[in-house]
Amino acid sequence: SAADYPVEFGWCFVDETARGKGLSYLLVAQALRGRETGMFATSLAGNTGMHKALERYEFVRGGDCYPSD
Repeated sequence: SAADYPVEFGWCFVDETARGKGLSYLLVAQALRGRETGMFATSLAGNTGMHKALERYEFVRGGDCYPSD
């Protein structure tokens, strides 16, 4: 619910030239730093690097993929 997760960590993008260096993990860690409220995240369905980072910080995958063209 919005009361449990009032903050969104959404649609972060790591440039192709910088991928594979663990930056997704750093982005998620910094977003969570000092948080006292729940946070939910959104990412592209095929963004496995970000999914791994989110899961490392105990985000749980849920919901349905948003249809896009």
